Amino acid sequence: MKDGVYKVTATGVEIRIPQGWWFEGDSPSSGNGNAAFFNSGWQSYFVWMNTAPNQLADVSQSLQQDVDYKLHQRQLDGVANFRIRQGSEPFRWDSANFHAVSVAFEYGPDYSDGEYGIWARRITGSQETLVYFRARCKATELGRVRDELMLLASQTTLP
Repeated sequence: MKDGVYKVTATGVEIRIPQGWWFEGDSPSSGNGNAAFFNSGWQSYFVWMNTAPNQLADVSQSLQQDVDYKLHQRQLDGVANFRIRQGSEPFRWDSANFHAVSVAFEYGPDYSDGEYGIWARRITGSQETLVYFRARCKATELGRVRDELMLLASQTTLP
C-alpha cells in the first residue's frame, strides 16, 4: 500500500482506493490467487486477483463462463436458491484497461439476500489477468453495492 494505491506484486494489479474507503487486509486465496478486502464505510468488499497463461479464444465467452461457474459453485456450496436476480441479466462492458461482466444474484429461502459480482479480464501477450470483485448484502441493497463495486473496479488497473 503506497499513496492510496494497493498493488499486488504477484499479479501487477493496482487498485486506487476511493476517497473515504480503507484497506482492511489481504491474504493468499483459492486457485493460487490473492485476495484483498476494502471497506467503503458502509460495506465490505472482496477482490480476488490472479494471473495465468492465456488460454482464451474469446474473452466474452470466458466472462459468461465466469458467471455460469459462480452459479454452479454456490449450488455446490449449498447456498439455497442461488440465482441471477429476477429482472436482471449479466451486463457486459469494457473499460480502457479490461473487459468485464457484472451481475446481481439473489438467494436464501425468500431471496432476500444478495451478492453482486464483477469479473474483469485482460490479456497481454501470452498472459491473462483476472480480477473478481464481490460483495454480499441484503437484496434490497444490491443497487448501492453495484454502484460502489463499479467505482472500485473503475479505480483498478490490470497489467
